[in-house]
Amino acid sequence: MAQDNTQNVEKTEAEIMKEIIAGLESEEEKENVVYIDKNGKVYSNKPGLAKGIHPMNLDQEKGPFKLNGIEYAVPQDWLIPAGNSVGIKEIGTGAYRLIKSNSGYRKVEGYVNTTSNFKINPHDPDGKAPNTTPYLYLGASSSNGELDAGLLYNLYFQAWTPFVKESGKKLAGYSDDLKIASGKQVFLRFYIQDSNHVVLYVVPSGGTAKTFVYETKNTTWNANGTGVKMTS
Repeated sequence: MAQDNTQNVEKTEAEIMKEIIAGLESEEEKENVVYIDKNGKVYSNKPGLAKGIHPMNLDQEKGPFKLNGIEYAVPQDWLIPAGNSVGIKEIGTGAYRLIKSNSGYRKVEGYVNTTSNFKINPHDPDGKAPNTTPYLYLGASSSNGELDAGLLYNLYFQAWTPFVKESGKKLAGYSDDLKIASGKQVFLRFYIQDSNHVVLYVVPSGGTAKTFVYETKNTTWNANGTGVKMTS
């Protein structure tokens, strides 16, 4: 009798990235691609791209998180009103402008301008922990949870850096070392790729574009936008 030597062989990084890149919606997104799977393992299509990804070490009680030893305030998406709204909000940690779409959308994109016109006051004796954190981000909301993706002002680098954050019982978040100076126009695109993958595409003016594909761990999404509201 012939022996069955069939084995489950793990896919190589190249094979994984080939599949990930094939699922992107435009050719422009395929140049510099980073993929973060549900276990936090990071892959990329070019050497060195994955090294810039760092876990945000989110507090499970929706408190602050740490990057490079500095503590930051987390975006308080759970305070966003359930209904459709556009306006200035000031709840909890500070003011923010919210635009939330009607249900049925899966993609949002546009230009943002990074700024240095803000003041961050420390809330600890050593002056290392900011009590406010500027964000410029897009995202998605459904009855299943929230997901934010965009830019935050990174005090360690004194620059804006990309991030993605998923809500749920086990919060997950990652930031990248791509440094974007203040005073730059940045194109952001965020969309739901399939039930467990979302995409953030970042294009700094005069800089190198980068695509982040994130495999969700706590939430699932309808790729046709059913039940989904986009936020910005």
